[in-house]
Amino acid sequence: MAASIKLTTMAQPAREIGRIAARKTLDLAAKKTLDEPRTIIQTVLTPGDTTRPITHE
Repeated sequence: MAASIKLTTMAQPAREIGRIAARKTLDLAAKKTLDEPRTIIQTVLTPGDTTRPITHE
């Protein structure tokens, strides 16, 4: 639907985020040290007509 109205969207991999969060939660519950306390997840920006370039005035 977003594409049909040319809406700008940001896709985030919900299943991957959930999998990582669950793994970290289980590790913490087992009193393990996390190898990666913070995780960066790749997202995908699909520009539509609802964004424009930033201009510096």
